[in-house]
This record gives sequence, structure tokens and C-alpha cells, in this order.
Amino acid sequence: MSDFIGFVEIDNDTGARKGALQLLGQLVGLTEEGEGIYRNLNVSYLGPKTLPLLPAAPTLSGTMPARNQSQVQWTATPDVPGTPAVTAWQVERRSSTNNGVSFGAWGATSGSPYGSNILSLLESNLDTGTPEIQWQYRVRGVNAAGVGEWSNIVALQWVSTPLQQPTAPTSFARGIVGSTSVGLSWLATEDTTVTKFGIFRGSTLVVDNIPASARSYDWLNLTAGSTQTNINVRRWNAAGWSPASNTLTFTLLAEEPPEFDMMIGCSASDNDHGGTEQWPLWRMYRRDKLYSIANRSGLTRPQRVYYSQDGGEPLGGNNPDYATVYNHVREELDRFYYTGVGSDTRSARWGIEKVWLNGNEMSDQGVLSLPHNSTKINLFVNQSQKALYDAVHYAVNGVRRYPDAKAGVNPTQEHDRKGHVLGWLLPAAQYIDIIVWSLYPPGRGVNDIDLSRNPRLDWPSFNPADRMNRQIGFLLRGFMSTKEAEARARIDKGDPTFRMEMGVGEIGIASDPDDRSQRPYYAAHLMGSIYLLARQFALRCTGVCWWDNATIEQGYTIVTTRKPHNILSDEPPNSDHLHMAIGGTAPAAGNNTIATNPSTMTAIRNWQNYDKRFPGSSQPAQWAGNPKSSWNQPYGTPI
Repeated sequence: MSDFIGFVEIDNDTGARKGALQLLGQLVGLTEEGEGIYRNLNVSYLGPKTLPLLPAAPTLSGTMPARNQSQVQWTATPDVPGTPAVTAWQVERRSSTNNGVSFGAWGATSGSPYGSNILSLLESNLDTGTPEIQWQYRVRGVNAAGVGEWSNIVALQWVSTPLQQPTAPTSFARGIVGSTSVGLSWLATEDTTVTKFGIFRGSTLVVDNIPASARSYDWLNLTAGSTQTNINVRRWNAAGWSPASNTLTFTLLAEEPPEFDMMIGCSASDNDHGGTEQWPLWRMYRRDKLYSIANRSGLTRPQRVYYSQDGGEPLGGNNPDYATVYNHVREELDRFYYTGVGSDTRSARWGIEKVWLNGNEMSDQGVLSLPHNSTKINLFVNQSQKALYDAVHYAVNGVRRYPDAKAGVNPTQEHDRKGHVLGWLLPAAQYIDIIVWSLYPPGRGVNDIDLSRNPRLDWPSFNPADRMNRQIGFLLRGFMSTKEAEARARIDKGDPTFRMEMGVGEIGIASDPDDRSQRPYYAAHLMGSIYLLARQFALRCTGVCWWDNATIEQGYTIVTTRKPHNILSDEPPNSDHLHMAIGGTAPAAGNNTIATNPSTMTAIRNWQNYDKRFPGSSQPAQWAGNPKSSWNQPYGTPI
């Protein structure tokens, strides 16, 4: 019996056994009967033989950027492990002059094969024709084992580019809101096919035929007090309207905003006053500062002063008496405007608006010390604030003795957030001419709790729902509470036309460790936001004061002459506030010499020149990186 190896054929569909094959050995002869004579074979198992693997077929794609140009690119398909690396790529093409009915022979492209690091090919100066020549491309890899499989074939043929819908405008934003009008602005890429813009409410066109060159539009003849929802802007070409921009929802004023000029000022502390003494508005806390600044002449003479009696508590202290407070205020006002003392003459101060603030951030001091109760609030309203108001408005035969004086209060937005303001502010509103809010943006001071948690310049929210948010609601709270106080005063006074005046103080910008363009940019936008919010709430915001103090806190090293919160900090040669935040000892090179980048002092004094929401404004090139990605941009309207 011969040794043999048998092979059985199995049906692939049914699994049934079919015929069998036998390996009998090596045939060495035949018998007389014609049967084979075999030599036994020695069969041994050697294991699988490993052969070099060829590159897998790559994936090819392509376009025609122009009539005589082709662009193809390929992606290597993952190889079986152990496949030698690709050492070159072979690219071939062929052409058809009859729209792909027939093609010429494949031929290598110029320069083929290409290095293993080449994964794309741009061919220029290709032949053209009528009809346009069709090109086909294929590519394959080469490695140490040989040449791999061809890729898929890509067919390219130039077709005149059809007109596409224009892209959507971006950065759609509202500007000044009135009772029947709103200013809108947007950005858009250049597109010569665009012929017009349109304003939409949702998907409904409401304003048509805005010129293609326009990037802003004053929407007029709206309904006072109405809410405009899902407003967007689109642009048109022959292919149709573009997709919508971002959408806006806003409410028009129930009444027209008042006209006002917003004075810019500085605190009269012992610091440098922002590098100049020429401010139309000053904030002071001591009598000596009041008279030393009020007695000035020429360009340094102020138009308005915010003054608090020495000390922070309301007039009358813990137990105010109406007559005492009234007489004290009358005596001081007479001295300021009429009699003078020694060299203090009324001629130096006549015409200066003296805004007497009843205390300095007084919601937790004197008669308003915490916790508040009805007794304390009644004493403040009727014995302190009413006495101040009556003295300021003292008149004989209808003629006021101090026509340029105003009675005010000075709460803080943070006290308001904690619930310490409205309880006394609303009942006192009828005796208040102006509310001056200490704003305190988060991160303003190095000792601010938010600097460690949030060391950036927070972008303000204009959404009423964010009113009580520690960071993003800081700007909104004062306006909303002032409007509530105005509404209460109109009721208590019986005068539905009464307008509450508003001021803002204690603005400061933290020395965020970034670049010098940041603080002046933010300052300009913050000033513009205050102005626009005042118009939005129909309030007269007549003055904004910068805080110019600085402290050494939390282990930060701050050089005395470079106070990070003083606007003088941005002025050469002590400008670079990178050093003022964390341990710096000397200005960094470069930033001090940027003449076209305004300092914070310049930005805040001339904010309308740098806020793009205002006509005729422009920004230096150094501001191009603002607003920073770390700012809370979704909550505001960056410029």
C-alpha cells in the first residue's frame, strides 16, 4: 500500500463532500498494464512562507482649480502589518477629447515617480479643447517588494463655475436702540456678485434693497416698546439669498432716550490722576481735595465734582437728625458758591456742578449698617437723604439758591447684587437727583477675590437674566436698579416725566497678563457700553470716573510708579502692565514704544474714537487680536 496525502473537495454552498484527490508520490514508471509506479514522497510541514507584501491601493481625489489646471491628492490605505514602507508613488494620466467616450493610453505624469512624502500633484498648462478635455488619473505605491495596486480612477473635466449663493454676513450686532429705531451693523467678505443686503425677521424679509457696500443700517419707523425677535441680515446675488447671519432679539424703548453728554473723570486720590490734571469730572472724598480742585482755573477747572462728606457713612451717622443735616449742607453750599473762606471765593466755583453724594459706598455704614431694617431705612430716607435734598433744592420765590448743586447717593453694584441697596434706594428715590454707582468690574484689583479665580477682563452681559451673575452682570445691575428707582420716584413725586440721572465711578481695569493692547481696548468698549446701556434704559448717564488707586496684595510685586489700575500705568516709560500683574520689576521691551497704540488714558478720554459702534471711529492695528478668546464674548457685543 502506497503512502499518499488525500485532499477532499467540499461544496462551498452545502458543505457536502465531493470528489477526493490523492497525492500518491513521484511517478517514476508504468507497469505493463499501464498503472503508474510511484516513489514515496517525504512530506514535512515547514510552516507558512513569509513573502514581502506590496503596497495597498491608495485613495485618490481631485479637482480642477482652473480650466488648464488639475489638482489630485491621495491618501495611503493602511497596509497589512509587515508591509515594507512605500518608497515612491507612480502617477499616470490619460485624456479624452470626446467627453469620456474613448481615452488615449495611460502615461506617466511629468516627474513621476514622486517621493514617498509627496501626496498631491498640481498640474498646470494642461491642454484645453471644445468640448473640454477630460482627464483621468490613477496612482500606486512602490516598495521593496515591488509595485502595488492602482488606486481608484479620478475623472476631471473643467466646467464653468456655476454662481453660488453668497456666504452669510457675520458679527451682526445692534447699536443704539431708540423708541422707534435701532442701529444695526455687520461684517461680510468681499463678493462682487452681491447686489444688496436685506433685514429678515426669522425667514421673512422686512427691509430690502440695502446697498451691497453697506455694513450698517439704521432701521426706522418701528413700534415703540416692541420686541423684535430673531432679526438677522442676509445678502443677495442671482443665485438667491445667503444663509442668515447670527440672530438678534431686542426691545425698543417705550420712550425716547434723553440727550446727554457723558463727562469723563478721575478720582482725586493721592495718586497720579492718569497723567493729567485736565479732567472735566472729579471724584473726591475730602473737603481739602474738593476746594483745591474746585478753585482751579483754565483748562484744569472742573465742570462737575462728585463729593462725599469726609468718611464713608451717610450724613448724620448712626442717628441722623433732619435739622442738623439740613443746616450743615446749607452752610457748606453757601461756602462753596457764595461766601468762601479766606482765598476761597465764589467766583472760582460758580457754575461748577457740585453733586453731593450722601456717603461713600454707604450701604453697610452708619444708619445703613447691616442688617437693614425698617427703622434704619426710615431714618436714612426722612432724616438724612430728604434733608440733603431739601437743602440742595432750597429756593426763594421759586428761584433756587444753588442751581448747580445735586443731591445724590453712591451705592455699589456688588452691594446691589447682595441685596443691600434696593431696600433703601426705592423709598429714597424721590429725594435723589442722581445715583452714582461704584462699578468695580471683576478682577479690577489685585486683592479682588475674582482675580485668583478669574484673572481676565470679563465681558459684560447685556442680558437681564444675567443681572445677578458676579462676573458678567456687573455692568447691567446699576442700570436696572436705577430704572427701578426712577419708576418709584415718578410715583412718589407724582411726576410721570421725571428722569433719574445716573453716574458711574470706580471703573478700573485689572493688569491682565497678556499684551498692552488689551486694557485700552477694553476701556474704550466699556465706556461705549455704558453710553449705549444708558440710551437703552432711557437714562441720563452724565459722568464716568476712573479709579486710580493701587495696592500690593496676594504676594504680587507692584512697583509704586506703575500702578496697574491707574491709567497712568500705560504711559511711557512705565507702561508695560505685563510686569504689574505677577512679580515684574521692569518694563518689557517693545511695548513702551508703540506710538499708534493709545494708552488706557487716551482710550478712556476719547472712547468714541475707538469704539466701532460709533460713526467715524477706528482702531489701531495693535488691537487686531481683541477681544481675547478668554473673554466672555457670548455675553456681550465685541467691537
